[in-house]
Amino acid sequence: MRWGLLLLALTGCGTLADAGGGDRDVPNALAGPFRELAALEVGAGRVAPEVLRDKVTSARDAAVLDADGDPSTLEVVSFSIGQASDGSPAVVRHRATDGRSFERLGEVVLLAEPALDGARFESPSALRVADEVWLYVANERGVVMAVSRAGGPFERREGAPVLAPATSGWDAGLRPESPTVVRTARGWNLFYSAGGALGEALSDDGLTWIRATSPALTPLAQELALDAPAGVVSRSPLGRELVWLYHVARRRDGARVVEVAARAGEDEPFVRGASPVFVGDAGSVLREPGIVRFDGFSLLYVTDASAEVPSLLGGVAPADALLPPPAP
Repeated sequence: MRWGLLLLALTGCGTLADAGGGDRDVPNALAGPFRELAALEVGAGRVAPEVLRDKVTSARDAAVLDADGDPSTLEVVSFSIGQASDGSPAVVRHRATDGRSFERLGEVVLLAEPALDGARFESPSALRVADEVWLYVANERGVVMAVSRAGGPFERREGAPVLAPATSGWDAGLRPESPTVVRTARGWNLFYSAGGALGEALSDDGLTWIRATSPALTPLAQELALDAPAGVVSRSPLGRELVWLYHVARRRDGARVVEVAARAGEDEPFVRGASPVFVGDAGSVLREPGIVRFDGFSLLYVTDASAEVPSLLGGVAPADALLPPPAP
């Protein structure tokens, strides 16, 4: 049996499979579905499942990064799109020592530059590379990047975008949006949304990218579009590398839900889960999900843009996970 078929079967039972070889029957509860965080699981005066609302910067669409890359510790840092004191777009950083109770006021770490970014500056993706943080941001020209070294200020990479609108192929002329970057044993993968589908580009260094010839995922019949991909890399118990691609599906009934697809190896197609991993309340407008895996559980972060001031919602998988006490 192909591992993808087994994956679909297991998603119907509420878990996804870490697939491949002799460990293909091992379910992966860390992949979802996610339940909303409860009141006693969130601190800093937050009202669960809300984990971040910054009324000063209006932070939204957060990319959340494990602060030290150690899954046994809980501190995370988020990079959101917000506004500087003069109202201009900026990347804003917040921290949460418990992985979920973010500080109320963030720090502006990167300003938009109208001459370079145009009218768009959105959807950051953060990746740790040794002692650096690489930040990819979508702007009017495509995907640009900046680097913070050893916790210092972010410095933009000069020159053209690392990924510009395609000149040919299935997404010709479309601006890549909502980038997410992961590293695998074979290199770097950048996933993005364009024209209602999710595309992929490959790189050896994270700077120069070659697009795949076809979309990584396209909408199903009941969906209008897919957007906001978020990639996660894990390994099965026997060491098989898996790529999980979370994303928002915009359905024809108006709902926006978080879904996931997975693959084992770049030569395999993505296989979609049978049901959403996070739905949210009626009326919520879900955008830009992100996942951080810890020892024994995973946390989901997703923006709800339904209110005037966006909020970041939190979820946890597996549903019966017992989280350490939140920060006060």
